[in-house]
Amino acid sequence: MKSLSKKLLAVVLCAVFLVALSGCSSIQDMLQPFKADNYVRYTLDATYKAEFTEYCEQVHITEEEAQQNYLDGIESEIDKFAKMYSIKSIPDTLHSQLVEFYKKVYAKASYEVKAPSKKDGVYYVEVTVNPIDLFRISYTEIQEFVNDFNNRVVAGEFNTYSDEQFEEYYAGGILDICLKNLDTSGYTEPKSTTVRVKKNDTDGVYYLVTEDLYNLYQTVIDYQES
Repeated sequence: MKSLSKKLLAVVLCAVFLVALSGCSSIQDMLQPFKADNYVRYTLDATYKAEFTEYCEQVHITEEEAQQNYLDGIESEIDKFAKMYSIKSIPDTLHSQLVEFYKKVYAKASYEVKAPSKKDGVYYVEVTVNPIDLFRISYTEIQEFVNDFNNRVVAGEFNTYSDEQFEEYYAGGILDICLKNLDTSGYTEPKSTTVRVKKNDTDGVYYLVTEDLYNLYQTVIDYQES
């Protein structure tokens, strides 16, 4: 079974690794002017669209490293999914399905990166996100499933199930609802977030402020009703 005992810190550290990667050095900036909006767009495209080419060139990493960052992001969503619905552990048989599910959810990410402004050496880039409403529109159906499941638990229907079978049935039922609604899901009201792009005083490398990027990521999927 896929353990969900990983500390939140591990997810945060993974995100920090992603956003701390360099955008462009001072020397490169002289040869080809740094564009903060491109840097933000490439980061989002790599994170959600699995489009790595421009991002890898921008931050000087391999496509394999970018791919791992992409998968790490999906793992953090799976952890969030499990916590939202009180799933103690994700069975291995279901984990691969959740990975493919979140790849499809990520592909629906919708955002517009605006032209940056600059003040005191810091770029300010506004990003307008259309939050994916999948979990919001699935809320009532999931609640009905959970209530029915709990009643069946009380009635002893699952007494002969192993822990893995129990979690697979429960988590799988929620996933099935989300998959059924995925194609018809849309977006909630747009949200705008401003991220800062700074230059490191030590080596002259541009970087995205971790807190800002984290706040931006929180707007892409609307989990509010969940």
